[in-house]
Formats: sequence, C-alpha cells, structure tokens
Amino acid sequence: MFRLIPPSLHRLILPPAFALRHYWRKLRKIELFGVVAILRDQQDRVLFVRHNYGPQVWSIPGGGMKPQEAPEEAIAREVLEEVGCSILGLRLIDTIRSELSGSPHTMYLFTGTINELPRADKRELSDARLFPASSMPTPIGKQAQMCLDRWRESMRRAP
Repeated sequence: MFRLIPPSLHRLILPPAFALRHYWRKLRKIELFGVVAILRDQQDRVLFVRHNYGPQVWSIPGGGMKPQEAPEEAIAREVLEEVGCSILGLRLIDTIRSELSGSPHTMYLFTGTINELPRADKRELSDARLFPASSMPTPIGKQAQMCLDRWRESMRRAP
C-alpha cells in the first residue's frame, strides 16, 4: 500500500509518523517483535543504512514483524524492501529482549551474506553502504552498536 504513495511524499510523512508511533507505543504498551541483520558481502564488508526518520545515525537493516510472520521471513522481506538484496546463509545469532518506546520488545538478530550491491529504497532509507569491518561508519546508533557487539561475540565463540 505504501508503494502507491510517491517517494517524496512518503519521505515527508515518515518523521511525524515515526514520532506518533513512539507515543502510541508508550500509551498502549503492546508487545513488539522486530528483526535486524548484520549482513556482509563477498569482500567481508558490513551493510549499514540511514533512515529518513528518527536519529540521523548509521544503523543495520531490519524492521518490525507482521502478525504470524516468522522472524526469518520478516528479515528477508525487510532487507529486500529496503535495499533490494536477498540474504544467503541466514543464521540467528541472538534473541534480545528489551524495551522500545515504553513497550516490551523482542528482537531477533541475524547474520548472513548478500551478493547484490545494496540500494537504499529512498523511502525509508536515505542511504545504504558497505563498510569494511575494520572501519565502521560514525555515528552508529545505540541499537546497532549493541547488535555489532553481540555479532562480534558470536564470531569469537564460533568454532
């Protein structure tokens, strides 16, 4: 449905919609479920994105889960919608329970590989870029940094 709205109008309504959603969640306190992924390409670079709403920081791709949607389906859908890439070798790293906008939040953290060059959708995302793992962009959002730390920890534990 949102694809019927012209991209320029979509970008215009996202910031107030983001703020309204934050307050709605604080009021309702309904349980939220989301997905994020640390994605690398064949050169071992990590995919980061910038949103057209919220804090202007670098983040990792992801989003909310639809009702009855499996986490693996949700992250595949979000990455395809946002950057036009399919994920290979998808693997769950961690399930993180926290609070988001005053609501309980369960986030599934995945890792995987992409073979295509990512392209920001220019609706939700203003930018999508690959960065060497040794040279991450700045500033990185708090949630993305936490996920990167968990990803690095999982890499150290892997055989």
